[in-house]
Amino acid sequence: MGSALPDESTIRSYLLGRLDSNSNLVESLDEQLLVDAGFSEMIDVIEDEIIEEYLEGMLNRDDRYAVESHFLRPPERQRKLQIARLLNSHFARELQTSKANSPETESTRNNSQYPRQFSYFGVRAGIATLVLLATSVAFLVQVSRKSNARIRELSQSVAREQQRSADLNHSLQSARQLAEPATVVLSLLQPERRGDTPLPEVKIGQGTANVHIEVALPSGNSGEYDVVLETTEKTLWSRDRTRPFTSPDGAILILDVPSQLLRQGQYRLVIRQKKQTELSYPFVVSQQ
Repeated sequence: MGSALPDESTIRSYLLGRLDSNSNLVESLDEQLLVDAGFSEMIDVIEDEIIEEYLEGMLNRDDRYAVESHFLRPPERQRKLQIARLLNSHFARELQTSKANSPETESTRNNSQYPRQFSYFGVRAGIATLVLLATSVAFLVQVSRKSNARIRELSQSVAREQQRSADLNHSLQSARQLAEPATVVLSLLQPERRGDTPLPEVKIGQGTANVHIEVALPSGNSGEYDVVLETTEKTLWSRDRTRPFTSPDGAILILDVPSQLLRQGQYRLVIRQKKQTELSYPFVVSQQ
């Protein structure tokens, strides 16, 4: 079941451009025009009434200005106006011809059979012309309505395709997030590097929750370490008194850092131990 049709006053204001183009009402009317055939037919009828009032000089100054500055912008309404003008002009000429050919007195009608025949065939010809013209106008109106219906169908099809594309994109994003690992690993093997040696890099995506960092310490010291994650501007994360895992081959400090703290750019992991020098491990974060 379609939506309730708005009243004629609202539709006239809509057609004459008197409603706020950014309002919810105009947006609702635009959508209803695309999907509601009954509303579209009502629009056509009121458009015809406005054009008739405009041609007959029945509009006030404000309405006439609204018609000329806004209502007649669409080419299809300009065609409607041209057809209406042609009809009015033709009807006026036929009326004048009929009056001119009509006998004024009974005596003049009896004086000659030719004028009667001329008037008869003239009226017949005028009627035939009007019928032909009306048929042509009806055909043009039908073609115009079919074209408008086709445009509405195409608009609806485009809207459906856009919605399907958006849904597919959302599904792909969700699938991509599910495919991404919740935890990514970053191995930091050497402290501050010099020269053109590339920095270690870790890639994080929308589905990444944590960055698992493994830091190889230069010595097998099993003491406690204070760890700070920072940029050139501020400290982002820290952990105090962290103990490494030790083995005969050395010591490894294992940390899990929330990925929401990291954005694309360069970072530094600073490790400090009492009575020992500070170690700095730079790395780069990139987005998948």
